[in-house]
Amino acid sequence: MNFNPYGVWEVTTEGDCEGRSITHLGTFTGYFDVIALNLAKSCYYTLDFKRIDIGNNLVPTKNEVSVRIWEMGNNIKQYEQLLTDRDVYIKESKFFKSVIICTNNPISEEEAEALKARNLLIEKGFDVESIKKYI
Repeated sequence: MNFNPYGVWEVTTEGDCEGRSITHLGTFTGYFDVIALNLAKSCYYTLDFKRIDIGNNLVPTKNEVSVRIWEMGNNIKQYEQLLTDRDVYIKESKFFKSVIICTNNPISEEEAEALKARNLLIEKGFDVESIKKYI
C-alpha cells in the first residue's frame, strides 16, 4: 500500500454501543501521528482518521495515542513503514484495528524483540494465544 502519512485529515472519536456518540474533533493538515498525539486527550477508545481536502496544523501535546486508519487496520509493520522517517514508535493497541503511536520507546529491547517475534508468528498464520501455554 502506497500511503502518504502527511495530508489533510478529518478526525473523529470512536462511537460505541453504550450510547456514546461519535465526536467530530476537526479537520487537520499534517502528519497523522502528530495530529493523533495532539488529540490524544480527546479520544475515549481510539481516534479515526479520514483523508480529506482542507485543514489546520497541530503540534503534539501527549506522548502516545491509539489510532486507526481503516485501510491499514492494526498492521504494525505497515505503520512502521509509513512512518520510517518520523520520530515515533508503533506498538500494539487493545482497541479494534488500532495501533498506538508513541513519541518515545516505552518498552525494553527484550520486549521489542518479543513483539517482533510475536508479529512474525502472526504473519505466518500461527495462533499466538495457543502457543503461549507451551512457553
